[in-house]
Amino acid sequence: MNHRSPVYLLFLIIALAAILRLYSLGSNPPALFRDEAEKGYTAYSLLKTGGYIYFETFPTGSHVRFQPFPLFCNVFGVYTSAIYQYLDVPFVALFGLTVFATRAPACLAGILTVLLTFFLAKRLWNNTRLALIASLLLAISPWHVLFSRWALQGILVPMFLTIALLCFLKGVEQRPRYWLLAALLFGISFYSYAVARLFIPIFLLLLCLVYWRRLGEARPWALGSLDLFLILAVPVFLFTLSAQGGSRFERISIFALNLPWYKTLLLFLGNYMEHYSPLFLFFKGDELTRHSVQSLATMQVLGVPFHLNPKSVALLLTSSGVLYLFEAPFLIIGLIRLARRRTQTDLLLLGWFLLFPVGASLTHEGVPHALRSIVALPMLQLITAMGIHTVLKWLNPPEQPDQSDRPVVPHVKRVARTVLLCLVIVACIAVLLFVFNLFVLYPIYSAPDWQYGVKEALEYTRHHSPPPVQIYLSGYITFAPYLVLFYEKIQPAHVKANGFRSLPYVFMPPGLNMERFWPQISSNSLVVLYPQELKSKTPVYEVFFPSYTSKPRTHIAFQIFKKE
Repeated sequence: MNHRSPVYLLFLIIALAAILRLYSLGSNPPALFRDEAEKGYTAYSLLKTGGYIYFETFPTGSHVRFQPFPLFCNVFGVYTSAIYQYLDVPFVALFGLTVFATRAPACLAGILTVLLTFFLAKRLWNNTRLALIASLLLAISPWHVLFSRWALQGILVPMFLTIALLCFLKGVEQRPRYWLLAALLFGISFYSYAVARLFIPIFLLLLCLVYWRRLGEARPWALGSLDLFLILAVPVFLFTLSAQGGSRFERISIFALNLPWYKTLLLFLGNYMEHYSPLFLFFKGDELTRHSVQSLATMQVLGVPFHLNPKSVALLLTSSGVLYLFEAPFLIIGLIRLARRRTQTDLLLLGWFLLFPVGASLTHEGVPHALRSIVALPMLQLITAMGIHTVLKWLNPPEQPDQSDRPVVPHVKRVARTVLLCLVIVACIAVLLFVFNLFVLYPIYSAPDWQYGVKEALEYTRHHSPPPVQIYLSGYITFAPYLVLFYEKIQPAHVKANGFRSLPYVFMPPGLNMERFWPQISSNSLVVLYPQELKSKTPVYEVFFPSYTSKPRTHIAFQIFKKE
């Protein structure tokens, strides 16, 4: 291989990663989810006012609150880290309050992680080909691509984890002073996503167990790095243990079910094993379409009785969950290879493989959960790359010109090339099907999970003539205030000073009987509701979900009524 070839190949891999993450970023996913709206508007508020707006209870009048330069954001009683919002400020300043600007930090974090994976693999094995394979697998990963395309802080975890581990390993091999940088990055990752607050400490314990001799040789640097990490991590750890910071976990943890200890243990073990399920990893992925682009093969093969015919077999071989099915044998071979050699690198990756589901397994909803187990990236790609590299060595035995008694049989090479070509074809078809699904089918079938229609409904009310006196929004539109603030681009200073009192929006509580409430609605007002919330009136306008065909659409997202 020419010495410039790896550079060109790496450039092509990064370009591919960028295309898969940047193309139609503002319109796919098909709508801005409520969490994204909060992050985008908070970044906008930080830019304009140096603080953020939040709602203590129901968002009316005096319930609007303002806090300057927050470390955590209060989103209707749930506290999340503000790191993504701060990262989003430059993009909002550059592109305005748009969907693209809101999702840009996640997209760039995903692209950067692909590059960092190359350097991490190179550091682990000192093998350029293996490093290129690992970065390519992450570039096309269904798991990583989707989470790089919408605004959530979880995608920051693989990036911080990769670069922190890279610095740690550089400290192990060269200068221990790099451990200080690793501690800084591990500490920052503590603020990125709740799951990291559990995973990072046990991952650091794994690093200590694997590299304990080297840490002992440079004890002052190791202790200094530990002190730096604790200085950064203890505040957020204490906040997590507080009533405010731990409210979310208390609701979704397996301990909230108040089961006997042995049933809690069994539930944890069951959740843990679900994350190794082939259905989750290779066929279906996460049940929630915001977390997984379910492959075309899955929809066709698992949706109907399977018959052993060429079409079904071809679809099955090219299916994907959070990983591609073609990666399965290489992942297994990689794991076997690591288990047999048991070098420090091997033990690190094996330990990482065993630890990644722990955080997600402590919850009782949405298991297996692709977002809460995102700490598996890019470890799975590294192990799979090891498996592919091992197979390539098997299929390409070295020449032995000096050993006349052991010549290379010509047909062995022909078989090796044929097998390799078949593997490449299967992989290419699987990736193409994923791309087709992501950019053609996914924006349509996933629309209901993305709160599609809120933007279109608000656009109708904004351009309605004459302007409505009030705009009533269904209580079932979760986080509706943030969606209104984002789409209507309402100035944060105005909301900070006046709340929603001077704005024509009324956020109705969920569960409201609209038939009884209708007489209380102000005259000349518009009411935005989900279908079936009000059956006795005829809507003046309906917002439809996107369709696969140009035929008249029947799946209604929202109905808009007018009170004369």
